[in-house]
Amino acid sequence: TTPRDEGSHQFSQLIGRTGPGVTGVVVRLNDGTRVTATCANGWFLAWWPGSYGLADPSLEVTTRDGTRMQ
Repeated sequence: TTPRDEGSHQFSQLIGRTGPGVTGVVVRLNDGTRVTATCANGWFLAWWPGSYGLADPSLEVTTRDGTRMQ
């Protein structure tokens, strides 16, 4: 996403739903960076500068029972 008023300053974002009991989401990028998402009301949002894509697996989802890769 490149906002019109930001010129060439590109950023990427990922928005999604979370299930019951999810306490955290970390997005893994294909350059090795880990981005901690904001979680609230059954949703998560992560953003980062640049156009790096997602790794595989791309999400670390944390619940009371531990962390799973998805």
